[in-house]
Amino acid sequence: MKQRFRRIATIGLMAMAFAGAATAPAAAAGGTPPPPPAQEITQQVEVAAGLTCSITARVPYYQSGRVYAQAIGKCSNKTTIKVRVKLRKNGTVVGSSEDTCKNATACHETTSAVNSSGNQKWCTLARLELPRSIPSSPTTWLSVCENSGF
Repeated sequence: MKQRFRRIATIGLMAMAFAGAATAPAAAAGGTPPPPPAQEITQQVEVAAGLTCSITARVPYYQSGRVYAQAIGKCSNKTTIKVRVKLRKNGTVVGSSEDTCKNATACHETTSAVNSSGNQKWCTLARLELPRSIPSSPTTWLSVCENSGF
C-alpha cells in the first residue's frame, strides 16, 4: 500500500510540474523569465510636517484609436493639489493637460492623442504642484513609457 501511494504521489507531482511548465512564461536568453512591465510609478514628495504627498504616472494605454496618459496626485490631508500630465510620442509632446483640485486629498488628470499607424514610443509625464504657502521640495517630471508596441 505504501508503495502504491508513493507511486501515485510521484505521478501527481510530475503532472503538477508539467502543468506549471506549460503555463510558465517563456524564458529570456539568460534562462529567467522577463519581468512584467511596470504599470505605474510613484514619487513621494517631501512636504511640511503632517502632510505627505505623492504623484503617480500610469503607463500610456491604447483605446478606440487613441493613446491615453494619466497622472494621479495624492496627499494625506486636504489641500489644493495641481496635477499636470503630458503624453509624449517618440520624444515629442502630443498632448497635455492640468487640473487643480481644491480642498482635496486626490486629483486625477488624463490627456490623449490620436494613435497613428506603425510602432511609436509613448510616454506619460506627470508632475505634482502644491500651493506656494506649503513649503515643499519641487517635483520633477516623472516619466513612464509603454512597451506594448501599439
